[in-house]
Amino acid sequence: MSTFTLAEGATLGAKMSSDGTVYRPDSHGRIHVDNPRHARELRSSNAKNEYAMVAEAVLPVGPNLPDNYCDGDGGCMFNNLIYRTTCVRCGMTLPKHDTLIAEES
Repeated sequence: MSTFTLAEGATLGAKMSSDGTVYRPDSHGRIHVDNPRHARELRSSNAKNEYAMVAEAVLPVGPNLPDNYCDGDGGCMFNNLIYRTTCVRCGMTLPKHDTLIAEES
C-alpha cells in the first residue's frame, strides 16, 4: 500500500485517468492507494511535480513478509503485519499470538 500526502489545499483527492477511480483524502490530507497501477499513475502524474502531492510513504506488504491472518474462530481474514498481536480490522487476538502465549504458560 502506498500513502500519498497531498498539499493543504488539495481537498478533492485524486482521480485516476486510467479507470476513473477517485481517492479522497482523510482528515490528515492523505490518500491510501492499494492498487499498484494507480500508485504508478500517481507517481508519474503532474500533480507530484507541480502542486498537489507533497510526499509518498510505502508500507511494505507482500510475499516477502510472513502472513499473519486473522483466521481464528470468527476472524475477518485480514492479513495483518507480522508484529501485530491484535487484528487492526476487527480487534481480535491473532491466532499465531494465541499459540505463542499458550506455549509460554
